[in-house]
Amino acid sequence: MGICELNRIGDIEVEIKEIEGLRYLKAHNVLRRPLEFRDLMLSWPAENKEKSAEEGHSFSGSKSPGLQQPVERVFMTFLGYQLYDLCKQYNFLKYKKDAITWKYYTNYYYNGMRAFNKNYLPHVDPFSFAANIFVTDSSEYGTSFFKYVDPVTKKSFYSMAGVMSSQEEIRKRYTDGLSKWYGYEISDPDSLIGNSKDAGMMQCTNGDSEWVYYEGDDFYQRYHFLPSSFNSLSMYRGNRWHSATFDAKNSKRGRYSMVACIL
Repeated sequence: MGICELNRIGDIEVEIKEIEGLRYLKAHNVLRRPLEFRDLMLSWPAENKEKSAEEGHSFSGSKSPGLQQPVERVFMTFLGYQLYDLCKQYNFLKYKKDAITWKYYTNYYYNGMRAFNKNYLPHVDPFSFAANIFVTDSSEYGTSFFKYVDPVTKKSFYSMAGVMSSQEEIRKRYTDGLSKWYGYEISDPDSLIGNSKDAGMMQCTNGDSEWVYYEGDDFYQRYHFLPSSFNSLSMYRGNRWHSATFDAKNSKRGRYSMVACIL
């Protein structure tokens, strides 16, 4: 357990907040040995997300850019138990421990990192919860959360599911906006780019491009930001629009994190 050990719950600074329906957990002083944990992470082989995205498959299925290191669940079993206990202590999770399946991988963002199909834009995750433990001091960067405000009704939406369950007129204005602002189109089932499960969905298909330091615009409005400060934890539901906020052009240091997902 040693290197993956969290500090005692009483020594971890925890806050649970809810902003516009986004309920999240932010904790500081999380790992007992953060530098040793980072050294362990550095020893694992990495997947180049640019190349795997071009080939249409990835270990994690996430939209994250940069480098990613798959981690076998057996190596992080104790970490998962500790994260669960921390969340239960603060009533953040309602699941029973034996009903949870964790998935682990790392994300590393770096200077010169490229985008694929504009994956700097807001997205939702294919899992229920994501927990990021940051092992670099990159508090100027982090995770941004976004909403779409319908220009006619002024109603706010925080996920694709919310828009798609609304009136047809709102759905059309949203999808038309995706095309106008970002060049989204209906994905081709026969295309070799992208995952086949996305066939028939609205998505960008422009392939490789420069990474954009995205903080929102007139279409997607940012309403909250969680910084990626050293030895901190950010945990939130994956079904709300969010994206990585990182300056790949001017950053002097990368952003490195362990990601623990609840499937």
